[in-house]
Amino acid sequence: MVQNTLNQRAQQAARRRRLDNWRLWSVLAIFVLFGLYNSSTLFSLQVLQYNVLSDKAEVRIRWKDVLPPARGLIYDSRGQLLAGNTTAQDVYVDKTHSDDLNLHEICDLLAPALRQDAGDMFSRLKNADGTNIRVASFIDDATAAKIHQLIDNHQKSLRYKVSFEPTPKRQYPGDTLAASALGFTDHENQGHYGVEEFYNSKLAGKAGWILAEHDAEGRPLVFQQPQMEPAEDGSDLVLTIDSAVQYMAERELKNSLEEYKAESGYIVVQDPNTGGILALANTPAFNPNDFNKYTDYGLFKNPVVNDVREPGSTMKILTYSSSIDGGAITPDTSFYCNGYMTKYGWTIWNATRTAYGQETMRQGLGRSDNIASMFAAEKLGQDKYYDYVKSFGIGKRTGIDLAGEVAGLITYPDDENFSPINLYTNSFGQGVATTPIQLLTAVSAVANGGTLLKPHVMKQITKDGKVTDTFETQQIRRVIKPETASQIADMLAYGVEHKMVARFAAVPGYHVSVKTGTAQLVEDGKYTGNGSFASAMGFAPSHGARFTLYIGILNPRTSQWGENTASRSWGRLAKELLMYMKAQPTEPLATPTP
Repeated sequence: MVQNTLNQRAQQAARRRRLDNWRLWSVLAIFVLFGLYNSSTLFSLQVLQYNVLSDKAEVRIRWKDVLPPARGLIYDSRGQLLAGNTTAQDVYVDKTHSDDLNLHEICDLLAPALRQDAGDMFSRLKNADGTNIRVASFIDDATAAKIHQLIDNHQKSLRYKVSFEPTPKRQYPGDTLAASALGFTDHENQGHYGVEEFYNSKLAGKAGWILAEHDAEGRPLVFQQPQMEPAEDGSDLVLTIDSAVQYMAERELKNSLEEYKAESGYIVVQDPNTGGILALANTPAFNPNDFNKYTDYGLFKNPVVNDVREPGSTMKILTYSSSIDGGAITPDTSFYCNGYMTKYGWTIWNATRTAYGQETMRQGLGRSDNIASMFAAEKLGQDKYYDYVKSFGIGKRTGIDLAGEVAGLITYPDDENFSPINLYTNSFGQGVATTPIQLLTAVSAVANGGTLLKPHVMKQITKDGKVTDTFETQQIRRVIKPETASQIADMLAYGVEHKMVARFAAVPGYHVSVKTGTAQLVEDGKYTGNGSFASAMGFAPSHGARFTLYIGILNPRTSQWGENTASRSWGRLAKELLMYMKAQPTEPLATPTP
């Protein structure tokens, strides 16, 4: 009995030992198999797939960062900053490891602070290529603070998902000052309109890059000398625009539009001796700092170079210049004006339908008599007249260094749709459309003694403080003789000083040469019969002119006539300019009454 019990216990002990041995060997086998698996996996990862995985890791942690260049600065002719640079912040969302639910949650939190629609933001994130997606650009400090607060309050949803990146931002300290001449720069450092577009290749510079490893938040880790190509900053631009003259022009334009209850307008001031633009004002204007807030892109256009309009009677300056220079008339040539002229079945009247009787060319220009200008053009003859008009640059781009210049519209005798009546209507500025810069440049040729110059707004280009390019005055051609220019200056001054059409442009103490204009508006190739374009064109002083000034006002409601609107504005601004330029008076000033 006892023996059986001992045998049973011995057998049980043997079974336990065998079970323990089995367990031990099983565990050892598991460890061996696990070790073999790990070894084979490590062998596969570290040897067989080394190149593939190394490349993938390289892509995830090592990439090129763009080094943005600093955009060149823009100064006025006196060194005042017109366009500079500052730093703003862009907001990015990293959508790595985020499903649709996560993205919706992120968009619901961010969109209100960024003044965006959450659904639109989600669509952009969902459909965008890449993982780190920009959702907002150039945010202000207040918005940035809101986003930081959101990240603190919703760390689970937003931390490591939302990031900020400093980005260069263009800054225009004068806000709307000279906006149409400057244009603006977008979020990608690309210039649009004005000199920002025309000189973009000079101003933009060249982006560089740095190749480095990055941490989990995308920050560069520099353990060794990185591979890089430094950015090349843009060149600086010095303009011919004088901020003081620009300010005076913009102030006068604003006041004039309010005074005459007009729709819009422009003022351009040019140095007739160099072709440089001293001021270029348009209203309505825009603020280039807030370009992305505008929905009416028409505000960005510069009507001085982008639009064409019938000039009206300011064209008579060119008509009389051509006819006198061509020997067809003199200032004292006279004819009988009965108030109208009939040619090719058309009867054309002067603006007042007045029969002036015997009239000299000097009087005809002063009165702005259409019949006198038609007589002058007819005396010169069709071929010679259009040779002069073409020589003045009418119908061709001036080549000014502002984006988007158009050519103007005129039909020359060798064009298919030319009609002989054009000679007569063109002589007083009808049936021809010019850009303001085109007509201004032509009249500046009269102001400087007869030479057509290329208009420009660039004075110098500098790089690292050194001048790399300077605009030299470019003479296009001589159009009229100096003595002709002098006669025209006197004829225009005669009209101002003898209380004729341009009488309100008078500046006490100075001889000024001014011609007014009133043109009908054209729509779809037809005269509308509603509204007008009122203008005043001239230069001062009459001899040795310091500036040429062109003022255009669209749809003045107090009076449709240039003589009652733009002419007054011309006189006021010209007085300020002559004082600012310290021009010596050309005639004695009246003695104040005690």
